[in-house]
Amino acid sequence: MRLRSELVEIYRAAVRALSGEALVRAALADVPRPERVHVLALGKASDAMLRGAQAAWGKLGGVAVGGMPVPGIEWLHGEHPVPGAGSLAAGTRLLAFVRALAPEDTLLVLLSGGGSALAELPAAGLSLHDLHETTQALLGADVPIDRINCVRKHLSQIKGGRLAAACGAGRMLVLTVSDVAGDDPAVIASGPFAPDPTTFADALAVVREVDVPSAVEELLRRAEGETPKAPDPRVEQRILAGPLDLARKAAEIARSRGFDAQAVGEVVSGSIERVAERWEAWFASAPPPGSLLAAAAEPTVALPPWAGEGGRSQHLALRMSRGLGYLETDIAFLAAGSDGHDGISLQAGAAVDGMTWQRRVEQALQDFASGEAARDLGVDIPAWDTGTNLADLHLLAIGR
Repeated sequence: MRLRSELVEIYRAAVRALSGEALVRAALADVPRPERVHVLALGKASDAMLRGAQAAWGKLGGVAVGGMPVPGIEWLHGEHPVPGAGSLAAGTRLLAFVRALAPEDTLLVLLSGGGSALAELPAAGLSLHDLHETTQALLGADVPIDRINCVRKHLSQIKGGRLAAACGAGRMLVLTVSDVAGDDPAVIASGPFAPDPTTFADALAVVREVDVPSAVEELLRRAEGETPKAPDPRVEQRILAGPLDLARKAAEIARSRGFDAQAVGEVVSGSIERVAERWEAWFASAPPPGSLLAAAAEPTVALPPWAGEGGRSQHLALRMSRGLGYLETDIAFLAAGSDGHDGISLQAGAAVDGMTWQRRVEQALQDFASGEAARDLGVDIPAWDTGTNLADLHLLAIGR
């Protein structure tokens, strides 16, 4: 139990060190405040990033979607992970907001993961229901996030560089906290201020693998009005931190606590089963006592219609406890979202060890209902307001 607790402490410390507030405050500390500046914040870390901007530049006016309300900023609530009525209202407002800016204005954009669903404005001929059904189908079919966002960009009036193209400001400074492998601005929040290298044909190839509304396939087949492909000279993109930074920070903190810690140099992805097998191969190689491996991760899971409460991090952690239960070594595993929330649950993730495994866990995995099981077993990590979004963090450690 002590080792599990240590992993939770390392996870929390690493996430706090890379909060949106601290990252933005540092990024703007030496940047002169423009005379005419407005702010647009979009994503799960909007409120924290806004606090950092105001700490550096003083009071700001503008609009935010995601996070919690910040004084002086117009705040809109959008749904996540599937867009809803609030997302539609937010997308409509963002488009009107950027269109009203003048060439003398500077737009400070604070972008973080989650923005793809939190703000949306369907392309002409599509309804919110079409987008809702398409997003549900893609999420449920285990489609990687970059391919999901390829589709989203071609069904939207604001994604894939279209928000930048509609903006009247003479300058756009985009500060981004990345939650995707490679930290590609075209993928994060579906790239509202970034040129889009994907095409309608790419999007059509993705949706043909899943069951989506006929209107969606028809729009993609028409292939009209491609997303912007060339960089906008008014836009300056800056990535403040990404998933690999989170893994490196966790390893650094673990070393300060006496672990021989290493960070994986890539974002671990693939199905939960494949990710679990990768971690099992590591502890099967008999690393010495005190070893710790940290990784940023973006695993996927195909959810059946009967799926219960839970999330991918808790599901993976409970799956990992099966292998740990056969070992006599003191070993523990943690999987948790850096945004402080895991799937449809009140948890951020879970930390397990060899004592966690029991028949109840096997049933929870079969039912895709990891949330209640993790709570009942006392291995859950309660949800919390992290102020950042840098993908998931996985930690695997051998007791010292």
